Amino acid sequence: MAFFSENSAFLWFLAALAFFVLEVLSPTFFLAFFGVGALASALVALALPEGTGVQWTVFLLVSTAGLFLLRKKIRFFLKADHPENDSFGDPLVRERYLGREAVVVKPITPEQDGQAELDGTNWRARSAGGTFAAGERARVERVEDLMLVVSKAEQVR
Repeated sequence: MAFFSENSAFLWFLAALAFFVLEVLSPTFFLAFFGVGALASALVALALPEGTGVQWTVFLLVSTAGLFLLRKKIRFFLKADHPENDSFGDPLVRERYLGREAVVVKPITPEQDGQAELDGTNWRARSAGGTFAAGERARVERVEDLMLVVSKAEQVR
C-alpha cells in the first residue's frame, strides 16, 4: 500500500493513458470516461497524496457521471446517432445495399424490429413503413449502423 500512496499520481496518469489507448482500440465509446476519471484522480493525488480513498471516490464519480450524462451526446456528434453520418454517406456502401431486395426472416412491424437476409447474412431490420411477414421481400432504403431500414418492394421508387 505504501507503493501506491507514494506513487499514486503517476499510477493514475498511467491508468488514464491505458484507458485512452484502449479506447482507441475499442469499437465502443466508454473507456475514455474512465481515462478522464483517472486524470481527475491524478490531479487529486498531486494535491492529496495520502488520500487514496478520496482519489478512488473522484475516479468513480467522474467516470460514472461522465458515462451516464455525456456518452449519448458525444456519440451523437462523433457518428453513431447522427443522421448525416449514416452508412450511405460512403459510396461503396450505397452501391452495395441501396435499393437491393432482402428476404424477411423474422416479421417486421413499425413498432417491432425483425430480421432480413441479404447476401446470405441475417441483418436486424426496421420498417420504414408497413408490416412484413417472414418470407416477404423488402427493399433496402438505408443502413443505420448494422440495421437495414426496409420498405415494401413495390412502394420504393
